Amino acid sequence: MGYSGTKNILCSLSKMVHGNVDVIEYIYKKKKMIETNENLLYYLLTGLQNERLYSYTIFSFYNSTRIVYDSISPTNIVNDGCIFSSSGEDRILSYRVDQEPIPGGFLKTFMLNKIHYGRSYSPSKVLTKNQTWCQKIMLDALFLPSFIFIRIIPGFTLTSFQTPTLKQKIKALNEIVKKRDYLYLDLIKEEFKEEYNSPICIILGENGDIESIYGELFV
Repeated sequence: MGYSGTKNILCSLSKMVHGNVDVIEYIYKKKKMIETNENLLYYLLTGLQNERLYSYTIFSFYNSTRIVYDSISPTNIVNDGCIFSSSGEDRILSYRVDQEPIPGGFLKTFMLNKIHYGRSYSPSKVLTKNQTWCQKIMLDALFLPSFIFIRIIPGFTLTSFQTPTLKQKIKALNEIVKKRDYLYLDLIKEEFKEEYNSPICIILGENGDIESIYGELFV
C-alpha cells in the first residue's frame, strides 16, 4: 500500500472515531498484524500443498506442559496418553489471525523441503519439463568439485589441466543439456559421485569446447 492509501485509511479512521489517536493507532496496528499473519499463513499453506515445505506434527502429553516435535512421516505413531496430534495444515487453518502476531516458534515448526525430495516418482518427461528439477541438476553439476577440467597443455597428466572459469563451466553444461538432455547430465553427475577411481569426468579443450566425457569424444 502506498503513502496515499495509508493516508486515506488514517483519515477515515480519524473521522470514524472522532480523532481519538489511541483508537486509531490500535485499529491500524491490528490491521497490519492481520494482513501480515494472513500472508504468512497463505504462503505456508501453499508451500505444504506444493511439497516445498515439511511440517512438524505437535504432540502434547497429559503429564507434561512441554511440547514435543516429531517430523511427519508415514510411520508416525501417536503414543498413548496424547492430548492431541496437530499437523501443519491444521495449525494454519485454525490460527486466529486477529489475536496476536505469528511467533517465531510457530514458523520453526515448518522446514523447507529440499528440491530433489519427492521427485524420484515422476516420469522422465515430467521431470525434464520441471524447471525446479532442471535447475537442481545444473547447480549440482556446476559446483561439483573436479567434475569439469580444461586442458591447458597437450597431453594427459594431472598437470595438463586446470579448473575452468564459471562461464566456461556454464557453457559446457548448457552444451551437454542441448545435445544429450538433463537426464544424461544427471546420470553422469551421479555416476561421478560414486566412481571414486575416476578423477575426471568432463574435459574441455583449450578453447573451452567439450573434448570428452569419461574418455569418449563428445560429438
